[in-house]
Amino acid sequence: MRRARVLPKVMVEIESYITPREAAERARVSEATVINWCLGRYRSLGIKVGGRWRMNPQVLRKILDGSVGAGRENGAGAAPKNAK
Repeated sequence: MRRARVLPKVMVEIESYITPREAAERARVSEATVINWCLGRYRSLGIKVGGRWRMNPQVLRKILDGSVGAGRENGAGAAPKNAK
């Protein structure tokens, strides 16, 4: 008998994730900036799916609201104040 495969929670929610372009438009920054956030200070913002970046819109909203602190850089270089 085969066991049912249980997908991690992140896999179920991936359909609600947005592209780097959409995230950049919302944040009023470049796509490169959004990807750099994922690689540096905001690692929880995005994940790679099949070699392509996908961004968590809830985390992006928290970053833009200022309620998510920076990761490795101890708070340095927060999201721009005009990015809403």
